[in-house]
Amino acid sequence: MHPQFSVLLNKRLLLVLSGIVCEYFLFTTFILFSKTISADLLPKVSVLGHQLFTISVLCLAGLSRPLGGILFSSIGDSPLRYRIFNFSSLVMAISSMIIACLPNAIYFGFWAPILLLFIRMCQGIVIGAVIPEAILYCYEQSDPHSRLFATNLANMATGCGFLLAMLSADFMYIFLDEHNWRYIMFAVSAICLLLFIFTKSYFINSKRQRQAIPSGFHSIRDVINGHKWEIIRLFCFATFLTSGAAVFFYIMPDFLTQYFHYTWTETRIFGISVVISYLLGMVIAVFFHEYINKNFYISSGFIFKALLVFVFHSYITHDFFEVLLLSDFCCFMFGFFVAKLPVMMITSFPTHLRYAGVSLVYNTSFGIMFGFSQYIIGFLIQKTHSLYMPSMYIIFFSYVSLISLWFMTKDTFTRYNNHQE
Repeated sequence: MHPQFSVLLNKRLLLVLSGIVCEYFLFTTFILFSKTISADLLPKVSVLGHQLFTISVLCLAGLSRPLGGILFSSIGDSPLRYRIFNFSSLVMAISSMIIACLPNAIYFGFWAPILLLFIRMCQGIVIGAVIPEAILYCYEQSDPHSRLFATNLANMATGCGFLLAMLSADFMYIFLDEHNWRYIMFAVSAICLLLFIFTKSYFINSKRQRQAIPSGFHSIRDVINGHKWEIIRLFCFATFLTSGAAVFFYIMPDFLTQYFHYTWTETRIFGISVVISYLLGMVIAVFFHEYINKNFYISSGFIFKALLVFVFHSYITHDFFEVLLLSDFCCFMFGFFVAKLPVMMITSFPTHLRYAGVSLVYNTSFGIMFGFSQYIIGFLIQKTHSLYMPSMYIIFFSYVSLISLWFMTKDTFTRYNNHQE
């Protein structure tokens, strides 16, 4: 077995990652069924009203992720951090069951959308708290030879959760009615509850954990006061990677359907293949991590900008296999580029402030980009009437990332090899 993959023998780590897959499955299921869920739970309003409500729910979930990292920062940087796993599994399971049990608007009126907004905010907070903790846990459970792959496992778990949500949505659309989304949430919520029971014995019942729960936001204050430039540089660097993933994962299937009239089957194949390519890119990066340095990011970034324009130009030709191949390659490269981001975040902050630093960078970049990209690009297309806006959007953030790279030291990309925990 390759040394990087030895971490897969850790059963406790696999249990934690299973929980992340289920939690992100539940979190993204709403995104995939947002139109149907809004139609079921929102009273009769105009089409614009439905659109605004859907936007509000999705944006609120994205904005809540940084809030989750802030609220749990003191616990995350304490010996009690592992309780976040149990708390997140329980909250995601119960909240998803409540969403599945919400009566339709004809029975519950405006209380249904109000409760939905509140629950989605809670889910965003939980996701913002648990994923940074999962990244840190994977890092701490690994040895120096497997750190890169181990810290990527949390990111890969979120990708797997999204992929499973897409597959389940496709299964429902083919074999069931789209309004049966409640059954999916019930089933996965039950799995989350089982994971809560299993992880409880690992992370709560140990004597070491029976301490007072810390309060306050001292970790956030300390990391901002002492490491604000590291946060800014890493955030700017991450925006390019997260904007690209957001565009290809969330935006492009609807973009291809709305503007280029791709069939439902084509868009589903597109959506599944780009996620798989993204995950594959993170795995392949393990074998070439020594070559992924500052110079690599700068030189490949310029080439990638030209490729993005060519990719979006190919959409106009309606050659589906060409579009699929080029898009898969782009997402493969995004996965390849993002492979070092977790270890870069962790090793940029001192041990006692790592959770606060990682949560700020991760949640602001991933949460905000995935929450708002769809609506920013839609607004730009409406104003400019240019279908190149998605590529221009990614290219803009690639320049932001490029600027941040100039201010990063070379050891930022290799420091994880020298850290002794």
